[in-house]
Amino acid sequence: FVGTQAGSLAFTHNGGTTWSTSTLPAGSGYPSALAIDPANPNIIELGTNGASTGAGIVLLSTDGGATFTSDHVGLPPGASATALLFNPKSTAGAAAIATTNGLYFAAYPGAAWSDLTANVIPHNFTDLQWVNNSLYAATYGEGVVRLTLPPVVTTVYASNTSWNTNF
Repeated sequence: FVGTQAGSLAFTHNGGTTWSTSTLPAGSGYPSALAIDPANPNIIELGTNGASTGAGIVLLSTDGGATFTSDHVGLPPGASATALLFNPKSTAGAAAIATTNGLYFAAYPGAAWSDLTANVIPHNFTDLQWVNNSLYAATYGEGVVRLTLPPVVTTVYASNTSWNTNF
């Protein structure tokens, strides 16, 4: 995957022999963070910077990166994505996003993002790392924050309308 400031994303699935361009929603900004679900490589979350109002800062692909739709429910307008990471222990696609306005978690692709910053003083996060049930988030000049979460989601019902709350 290669993103440009012009707002395009090119991808290859054969080691660079051929390249295709993804379809990104208009006004979604330029790619700044990308995560591929280790349990399903067709699921990709793409974080953006410079999104215009309503476009969202996270885009979701369920077809290996060919097309993307907005996946921004629960995220504040005007934030820029700095890091995205799927939890490697989750088979349901649980992910976290670091932004310039906070830290957020989604239990599965397409789920609403929940604010994890609560009583954390820093709000400008730059990088993420999962270690067991802990999410480590680097901040811009204010150290590293560790958030310990309950065990990860491992099951999502087919309708995606109800899910295991043990995340």
